[in-house]
Amino acid sequence: MNKHLGLMAAVMLAGTAHAQKLQLTAEDYRKAEQFLGYNTTALVDWTSPYPNWIEGDQFWYRSGDKVLLVDPKTKSKTETTAYGKVAAVDMNQRRRRAANEVVSPDGKKAVFIRDWNLWVKDLDTKKETQLTTDGVKDYGYATDNAGWKHSDAAIVSWSPDSKKVATFQQDQRKVNDMYLVTTNVGAPRLEQWKYPLPGDPYIPTMRRVVIDVDAAKVVSLSIPPDPHRATMSDDISSSGSLDDIDWSPDAGEVAFVSSSRDHKNARVRIANTATGQVREVFEETVKTQFESGRGAINWRYLSKTNEIIWYSERDNWGHLYLYDSKTGNLKQQITKGDWLVGKVLRIDEKKRTIYFTAMDVKKAILIFLISTK
Repeated sequence: MNKHLGLMAAVMLAGTAHAQKLQLTAEDYRKAEQFLGYNTTALVDWTSPYPNWIEGDQFWYRSGDKVLLVDPKTKSKTETTAYGKVAAVDMNQRRRRAANEVVSPDGKKAVFIRDWNLWVKDLDTKKETQLTTDGVKDYGYATDNAGWKHSDAAIVSWSPDSKKVATFQQDQRKVNDMYLVTTNVGAPRLEQWKYPLPGDPYIPTMRRVVIDVDAAKVVSLSIPPDPHRATMSDDISSSGSLDDIDWSPDAGEVAFVSSSRDHKNARVRIANTATGQVREVFEETVKTQFESGRGAINWRYLSKTNEIIWYSERDNWGHLYLYDSKTGNLKQQITKGDWLVGKVLRIDEKKRTIYFTAMDVKKAILIFLISTK
């Protein structure tokens, strides 16, 4: 349906005034489809690179079968083989990943859901190992089936070392059913899933867990189940993976945010991934609704310096704040002014520099700022 609408728009660009008089054919759609993004991206090099930042404020990116190293200071761009293996992993994750699998950062493993439980597959040997055993209908692991959004994909966050995943066992056993009849050519279909309405006593909840993939060991975090909520929306995977999760580099800790059902309270917590012990860091309560950024999750855990960068609108503007992750005390407000922080792009912990976009509401323009605080 959406694909055809996109094709219709592409065809009508050629002459809107005559579009109503034309009888569009399958061949017209086929020709229009040739110019859509998923068919043209692979034909053009040097566009929209995805930077992988490295030391010295340099970055590399893949363009076709080449890996290019960029130095913004000297404005140089050279072909390199130093990151070929990493780039190959990045490329192979699109080639090797099945639709419902989530590939590890090293590109060697992928997790997926089967019969309400989480499994892992070795992408080289194809060996599959069951990671959880107590998942059942309406109480499954990593399930993406609460709310209007549905998929069979696993909602997880891999640790940087590809040894652990943070996920949840989602409890929907007491949640009411929602029914919807499709509108389509031919006989309509009745769809049924769990969906709480305003005022319902029960909503989906998440028993948070960390799984040691190699040992197939499940560690339950020492907190009651969280409401099925994230700091951006009710969707707990609006970022593309499990929202509001930030790992320490050694995967010994994972920071996360628990959001209340009404989104008015957000609690920052840090868990020991070996024991499951959770310590409270700080919380923010607002009168309306808390969000962690404008279209992006902007908080970060800086485990090396025991700090957390936090986003808040407490001064009526969206700005960044620095907290001590050990004591939970506010250290300082990082940004300030009559403008909004948009999206945190990168943090250079050594130089204590944050790269982010910002919006000047008065001028209605998008600007790029650097904070050295």
